[in-house]
Amino acid sequence: MPNLSLAQIRNRLILSARMIMTDHWPGEDGSCPLCRYPACLAMAGARAYLDSVGDPYVPTKARRAPGGAQGNPAG
Repeated sequence: MPNLSLAQIRNRLILSARMIMTDHWPGEDGSCPLCRYPACLAMAGARAYLDSVGDPYVPTKARRAPGGAQGNPAG
């Protein structure tokens, strides 16, 4: 593994958390499409990390959802 700077490691963690948020974003029924739980721990962990680094990421599919949940479903 190459030597990465702290900024590169942080950026990779942010990208990973964003991918998790996108994959685990709740469907119309309010549950995770992968885990099938309403309170998905993977998404909660990704959201907590993104909150801690000040990244207000919301997946594109959530912003475009007609009548669906907008913004952060965790509150």
